[in-house]
Amino acid sequence: MFLKVRKPMDWRSADLSGIALYSIILSRRVEKPVTLSDAPLVGRLGVLLCNSRIMSLMPGALRIV
Repeated sequence: MFLKVRKPMDWRSADLSGIALYSIILSRRVEKPVTLSDAPLVGRLGVLLCNSRIMSLMPGALRIV
């Protein structure tokens, strides 16, 4: 499926600086981007485990994510 879209001639980008996005790492809304070092220890370990080769060796029943 393809979609062809054009912006209107008088298009202006919206100011989104006041919008707080939800951070999955911190489980709350944040004003600025979150780095992995901002996350609590449990969150960092979870992300590191999911990105490691250990995850591919675990049986499907033990995978939480």
